[in-house]
Amino acid sequence: MLDGLGVKGNNACMSCYCDKNAKADFTVGLGSKRALRQTSILRGVMTVRNSSRPIARVFRATAAPGCRDELLQRFHSSSATLVNSKAGCLKYRILEPVDASAPEVVFESIWRDLDAVKVAFGDAWQQSHLPEGYSALMTAYSVHHFLVSESSTTK
Repeated sequence: MLDGLGVKGNNACMSCYCDKNAKADFTVGLGSKRALRQTSILRGVMTVRNSSRPIARVFRATAAPGCRDELLQRFHSSSATLVNSKAGCLKYRILEPVDASAPEVVFESIWRDLDAVKVAFGDAWQQSHLPEGYSALMTAYSVHHFLVSESSTTK
């Protein structure tokens, strides 16, 4: 999706040099009914920093109308099973908004380091990995990676 992304070094720090951090929408066709939008920041060159610090992988989704509860249920079942089966995943959290009518939900996983994320998700580690059936439950989604601050807890 982000062909031509210039990456330097072995491990990525999650700071990017962008031309004014231009936002882009990527549309994935879902038949004739509607399109699912994946939002991402266009990155010119990613500055990579070697780091053994933990990485937070944050998947954020906007549930399709009437699908929020089913999407959350899938987070609790298949998404949790997936990350728990991967070496290097330290923990995960499922976040839902305080406002029960808000459609946005978050699945956050904490990984030992960036190498663990790359082993778990392969060369496409910067992209969302959607298990079967998830696309129909969302209108938009994104995945971002962050270095976990050394003063943060990972318990």
